[in-house]
Amino acid sequence: MDENFINIRVREAYNKNDLQTAGFERILNDDLFAELRHAYKEELGCIEHFASRNVKYFNSISYTIVDNDNRVDVNLRVSDTVDVLEDISNDILNNPKTVISYA
Repeated sequence: MDENFINIRVREAYNKNDLQTAGFERILNDDLFAELRHAYKEELGCIEHFASRNVKYFNSISYTIVDNDNRVDVNLRVSDTVDVLEDISNDILNNPKTVISYA
């Protein structure tokens, strides 16, 4: 949805037992669905991705941030700690370690 974020991959989908252990819901209730839909419309200007209320959970995500000739690879796993500074748009490419740290 943003040309600066490429190679987005999610891995290791939660199975039914993982969902139950974590207490996650597999289907969004009306309130959460409406809230998420509103956020997508306000922040991203689109809602066409909301065809289903089913939710999938994954253990990790990786992606690349591209800005001109700069590239930053980001790999996050469940339980990693992410620090977000006030203005990540400039800092992430200049010094990615100040934006994302892993515990």
